[in-house]
Amino acid sequence: MAEEIRALMSGLGQRARVVAFALVAGIARLCGKPEVDKTLRDLPAHKQRRVTVLALSGLLMTSLLAAQFGWIGMLVFFMAVVLIIN
Repeated sequence: MAEEIRALMSGLGQRARVVAFALVAGIARLCGKPEVDKTLRDLPAHKQRRVTVLALSGLLMTSLLAAQFGWIGMLVFFMAVVLIIN
């Protein structure tokens, strides 16, 4: 059972890291996405976790702020996230 949970959490952590790196690369458009991705992957594991937690918590806080404006705010939030990642 513990191995299944560990495997599930490992996969979830990798997906969260990919999303956070995509957000950071989308915001830092002055550098190319491969450069940002390489820079972030070269960081030590604890700094990668810190970047991931900060990016996803910023996304959470922004979504809570957008939710205060109802469905229009959430629509604008989702559109902004899609534009940043693309």
